[in-house]
Amino acid sequence: MTIEVRVPKLGLTMVSATVGKWLKSEGEPLHKGDELVEVTTDKITNVVEVPEDGVLLAIAAREGTELKVGDLLGVVGAEGETAAPAAPAASRPAAAAAAGAPGAVI
Repeated sequence: MTIEVRVPKLGLTMVSATVGKWLKSEGEPLHKGDELVEVTTDKITNVVEVPEDGVLLAIAAREGTELKVGDLLGVVGAEGETAAPAAPAASRPAAAAAAGAPGAVI
């Protein structure tokens, strides 16, 4: 059974976060509580932990991508399992958003 790891709401006013450094790689064995990925908000950088023992089946959001609370970060499951394809997140690179690049959704 796969488990979707999503952007957690880390504060009352938090609506989005930028994916920081992935601390684990696809295919790597995981243990509940391991640090999986850094996420940065306008106020803090925090670490999202692995929810259950398993393997990181898929990374859905690359470093530097801005996501909304609840958007998919990655998928954890049993060894040999495959991650079901998820709908792409409506995301944008943080640099383009900060620069107010044409076509950026603000």
